Amino acid sequence: MSINKKIREMTFVAIFVAVISVVSQIAIPTPTGVPITIQIFAIALAGYYLDLKRALLSILIYVLLGGIGVPVFSGFKGGFFVLIGPTGGFIWGFIIIVILCATFSKKALAIPMGIIATIVCHAFGVLQYMIISKIDFFRSAVLVSLPYIIKDILLVIGAYYSCLKINRTINGKQCD
Repeated sequence: MSINKKIREMTFVAIFVAVISVVSQIAIPTPTGVPITIQIFAIALAGYYLDLKRALLSILIYVLLGGIGVPVFSGFKGGFFVLIGPTGGFIWGFIIIVILCATFSKKALAIPMGIIATIVCHAFGVLQYMIISKIDFFRSAVLVSLPYIIKDILLVIGAYYSCLKINRTINGKQCD
C-alpha cells in the first residue's frame, strides 16, 4: 500500500472520529439522562462509508477518547464513568452499529442490518440503564428507548442514502 493511500485512509478515520464527536454535541437533554441526538447518523455513516477495519477504528478511537476523559460524548461529557453509567450501553452499542453497517454496506441487506444494529444498540442501552438505575426492563425501555427508536432507525436509513450521495459526488461509485 502506498504512503499516500495510507495517509488518505488515516485521514478518513480521523475525519469520522471528529464528525462523530461534533455530532454527539447536538443534543437535547431529557429527564432520563438519555439525550435526543443525531449521533447514530454519524456512526452509521462511518460504517457505511468506511470499510470494516477503518469504521471500527473510528468508533473505537471515539470511545477510547471519551473513556479517558476527552469530552466527546453527548453533552460534552467524557470519562470512564460515562461508559459504565446509565447511558453507557448506547455507546457500547455504537460499536455494533459500525460493525454491521460496514459489513453489509455493499450488500442488499445494508439497510435491514443497519436497523437490526440500531435495535441491538438500544437493547444494550436499555440493559445498562436497567442495571444501573435498578428498574425493570419494560420501564427502562419506555424511558430510554421507545421514544427514540424510530428516530434512530430513520437516521440509519438517512446515513445509508447519504453514503450513496457522497460516493456518487466524491468517488463516482456506489455504496452497494
